[in-house]
Amino acid sequence: MISFSEGLIEGTIPTWLGLNFMGWMGLSALEQWSQTVWAGNEGLEIRSVWGRRRVAWKEVERVYLKDIGKTIASSNEDGDLPKIKFWKIEDANGREILSLDVVSVPKDQFQQLIERAQLEAGLGGRSQGAAG
Repeated sequence: MISFSEGLIEGTIPTWLGLNFMGWMGLSALEQWSQTVWAGNEGLEIRSVWGRRRVAWKEVERVYLKDIGKTIASSNEDGDLPKIKFWKIEDANGREILSLDVVSVPKDQFQQLIERAQLEAGLGGRSQGAAG
């Protein structure tokens, strides 16, 4: 019969969870680092180390800037969190198609993507310019 001491189990589970979390964060960073977005006549093509994803223009419903820091700060009494902003592209059901950190994408490049989405997907007022 195999018997485990309490110390072994108490130390193993947090270690396993911590290593899995670190691995997930590393994979997420690798995807963000390697991600490129192409806007063509047919729609968006999103490439990363994990492969390629194509999204037709007719699937794009909304393009906007989301300030996650402001959302978190509204629930935080101090409100002194750093600004965390992402460009977001969503489909008609509100599902995220693409999320890009503002720091990694120049405003002028994302403004071109917004203009292309407005032209191709007919977004009209459902998008926000890259002024923020």
